[in-house]
Amino acid sequence: MSGIFSYMGRYKRNTIAALVLIMISVPFGVIPYFFISRLINSYLSGGVTVQLLLVCSVAVFLSFAVKYTLYGFGLSQSHEGAYGTLLNLRNKLAENLIHQPLGEIVDGGTGKYKKSFVEEIGRIELMLAHMFPEGIPNIVLPVVVYVIIFCTDWRMGLLSLGSLPFGIVGMAAMMKSGVEKMPLYYQAGARLNSAIVEYVSGMEVIKIFGQTTSSYQKYSDTVNVYKTFTLGWYKESWKYMSMVYAGMPFTVILTLPVGALLYFSGSLELSTWIFVMMLDLSLSSPLTKIINFMPLFPQITYTVRQLETLYAAKDVQSGTVTALPENYDIVFDDVTFAYHDRNVLEHVSFTARQNKMTAIVGESGSGKSTAARLIVHYWDVNGGSIKTGGRDIRDYTFDTLMNMTSYVAQDTFLFRGTIADNIGMGKQGASDEEIRAAAKAAACHDFITALPDGYDTDVGSLGGKLSGGEKQRITIARAILKNAPIIILDEATAFTDAENEDLIQLAVENLTKDKTVIVIAHRLGTVCNADSIIVMKEGRISAAGTHDELLASSAEYQKLWRMSQLAGNWNLAVREETAHV
Repeated sequence: MSGIFSYMGRYKRNTIAALVLIMISVPFGVIPYFFISRLINSYLSGGVTVQLLLVCSVAVFLSFAVKYTLYGFGLSQSHEGAYGTLLNLRNKLAENLIHQPLGEIVDGGTGKYKKSFVEEIGRIELMLAHMFPEGIPNIVLPVVVYVIIFCTDWRMGLLSLGSLPFGIVGMAAMMKSGVEKMPLYYQAGARLNSAIVEYVSGMEVIKIFGQTTSSYQKYSDTVNVYKTFTLGWYKESWKYMSMVYAGMPFTVILTLPVGALLYFSGSLELSTWIFVMMLDLSLSSPLTKIINFMPLFPQITYTVRQLETLYAAKDVQSGTVTALPENYDIVFDDVTFAYHDRNVLEHVSFTARQNKMTAIVGESGSGKSTAARLIVHYWDVNGGSIKTGGRDIRDYTFDTLMNMTSYVAQDTFLFRGTIADNIGMGKQGASDEEIRAAAKAAACHDFITALPDGYDTDVGSLGGKLSGGEKQRITIARAILKNAPIIILDEATAFTDAENEDLIQLAVENLTKDKTVIVIAHRLGTVCNADSIIVMKEGRISAAGTHDELLASSAEYQKLWRMSQLAGNWNLAVREETAHV
């Protein structure tokens, strides 16, 4: 947990101030019991006066007033420190993600990181705002009170401690069980969330294909597994919770009856007996606080471990070179890459020349997209090297490598904001004229100006207010504005509809002019004119050459070409049928 405290920064003083204020406030909650004890003893001895009653009443009132005032200020400081630390933790996590392998981030999915940013970091608030500043004083105070009781009468001290062993044993057992089961609990919760999302999101498909019974059964089974696990854990904990709640707070459970016997036997003074019982009663509040915090400890421990693992994730390897190279040839030199203990690329070597188009083709799973992603440093290669301008890409700083490269994927992504904002991300500080010029080059100016708000149109969440083809052209406009010397098209036109295909092809031509271009091709017809075509098969290069050369010499390419032609004929038939309709 010390790692979390290291991110507190300037907010550490707020947490320390909270600890001091609450530490001071807690004894003021005990002081009233001294005056109440004094008042009771005076009453029993017949010595109560109006003056004593007034003094004790004012003292009790002021003690509680000081306690809750200091306690309130302490909680205010603890929350300011807690939420400031949460801000630092989230900023640090965002900064770490920038330097971690992009492939790991993409594979992790938005759900994982949303959970870390929102839920897991949010749980730290409990520790920083409550457990730490409130827990420590409420642990220290009982120790001090027990010392006072032992100094008053050691026999009563032992009696006051009599109920604690049951509570401590129950608490230890409950915490041990919690630490062991908390990871399983969160895993069961994650499976439940996944099942709910899958069931609701797939409702349309479930109904259309008549899978309501089987799909509901799958969902129901997941819910029952979660219910069985959680109820089993709760039932196991209930006996421990009973020991804790019955044992720890009720410190008078022995001092009252045994103290009475000692008093009536003449070995204990009445004033001492009453004083000790008052102190025992004052322990109820801090001990209850401790009990309430203890079940949170396994949860916080698990959360902190998860976050520290995330913060300790290995950064992608990058260098210090900021100078741009003289040429932008891309060279794969005996590259080997494995992912999840499976070789994806094995001893791959080729060169993509500057101002030329190099296409990488192959069946699904052949490694072609992985090769493209390695160029933009999605992961570190396991063997060999990838060079740009004669230098290993790992020698460049991350920003320098990103400035050299534009990556346009099949799956488009637009941020919530205006069309102008999304295009303008390609170049910091781009003028309106530059944004419009990029849009015109990407063949999207016309449809943008036809919208009621033009370039100020809000694209919605993930660009949901635009069609797929419109989003694709906006991402190409963004890449055109960036004007990077290296362009990677990862099946960017794989599922283009007929209406947008010509416009997107025009946008791609404008994007790739005078660049080093690598195209990951789904349809071979789009790369027939490529300067070089690399044929991938099972993570290795099967053949390389021009379209005509490969048709004459490569059986693998011939097979891919036939499949592409069949797919093209099928698409043509569908279009003709649609046109007749």
